[in-house]
Amino acid sequence: MNEDQFKEKKITDYLKYIPRLKTINLENYTERINQKKLIHLIEEEKAFRKNLYKELDKCETPYQELAFIRLFEFFPTARVEKWFWDKDNRKRWRTDIIIGNVVIEIDGSHHRFDDDQFNKDEEKDSFFFRKGYTVIRKSNNWVMNHFKEVPKEIALFLNNNREKIKKI
Repeated sequence: MNEDQFKEKKITDYLKYIPRLKTINLENYTERINQKKLIHLIEEEKAFRKNLYKELDKCETPYQELAFIRLFEFFPTARVEKWFWDKDNRKRWRTDIIIGNVVIEIDGSHHRFDDDQFNKDEEKDSFFFRKGYTVIRKSNNWVMNHFKEVPKEIALFLNNNREKIKKI
């Protein structure tokens, strides 16, 4: 199995968890289905997958991939790895996932136990807060153990804070 086949299999395995894709099953269509509607669904699916693949290429960890795949289904404006320049401190900050003005960070255990990393995270959160972003931090463990709840929790947060959130 070459690298492209492996990547396609991995993504296909993830996609089986996305409910929307299960509804686009050509075997369920009868001959009475409008061909234009079917073509539209197929084109929509191709565009969805193309955007998904483009963003997944930027993921650095499997945890980030899992969280992004679940979020992308419900928030197609979600993006991976956006860089911000902090002019004041002359630093660059990278986000794991960004939806509108909500930054979602997927952290390993070292983020909790390493004082230097904790301080960097505090500085990063402060930067995003000053720029008008809300930061949500979740652990790798949470992403793995609550795979199906990822978008529900984020959606609940976004709905409860709708007046603070822009561009969603």
